Amino acid sequence: MRREVLRDALNVMLNVMSNSVISEEELRMAVRNRVGRLKVTGESPEGLTMLYSVIPTYDLPTDYYERFIDYISRLRSEDISRELRNLSKPTIAVVG
Repeated sequence: MRREVLRDALNVMLNVMSNSVISEEELRMAVRNRVGRLKVTGESPEGLTMLYSVIPTYDLPTDYYERFIDYISRLRSEDISRELRNLSKPTIAVVG
């Protein structure tokens, strides 16, 4: 029974997400939040170490965070909406 309820809940969630329209203001707010969190994390020695230890661990380019900020800053709400419509399998996202 729990699996059926979970499956139904996931289907409802995916349907809602795939039909969502994200405004430019919501997207800009999310980008500002993400960039702000990166900056705050980098203000402490522990946070800075955590951020930059990821680069060699996953063999990322040394300018990974600059590229990431540039990439998310160029996103448009249409890009997000298109990706949401293309979700075909259960996805769990943590935002914040």
